[in-house]
Amino acid sequence: MRGSAITTVKSQLGRIYQKFGLETRYQLIAYVTDEVVSMAKEADTPDAKVDTANVLPLVGRRKQTAA
Repeated sequence: MRGSAITTVKSQLGRIYQKFGLETRYQLIAYVTDEVVSMAKEADTPDAKVDTANVLPLVGRRKQTAA
């Protein structure tokens, strides 16, 4: 999707795991999930929604243009 070599992706993931003290992709998924749930609980109103496009920007995410 990004046009990166597999070794580049593995290297980047390894650095992410080290930074957060994680060992597996499952721990990373749990960590990210916990962070998103925590952000959602911090919302002021029960109906508030977290705008994940702004909070968790992903590389390669297409920007929507106003129609």
